[in-house]
Amino acid sequence: MEPVIRLEQVTKRFGCEVALNGVSLEVPPGVVFALLGENGAGKTTAIRILLGLAEADAGKAAVLGLASAADGIEIRRRVGYVAERPTLYDWMTVGEIGWFAVGFYPAAI
Repeated sequence: MEPVIRLEQVTKRFGCEVALNGVSLEVPPGVVFALLGENGAGKTTAIRILLGLAEADAGKAAVLGLASAADGIEIRRRVGYVAERPTLYDWMTVGEIGWFAVGFYPAAI
């Protein structure tokens, strides 16, 4: 059975700073998975790469069998992600944020 999340030797640098250095992991279907680590450990960078919001400098990433680099929009259609520090307005309810955010994506066919 294909993993729902896969990172294969993923490396990401920001200038001289190495955020991810050859990271590999697989999460099989039906598993509850938590990505934990200290601030600056690369958690957000890994998630952004998996969602197709950032490009890895090396390696491959996939979610639900879709290549993160090529299929980021489709991956984001199928999964949910809530950032620790939302970039939206604090005064919005969850429903209002959903209504607001849906406007940025094309309607499903």
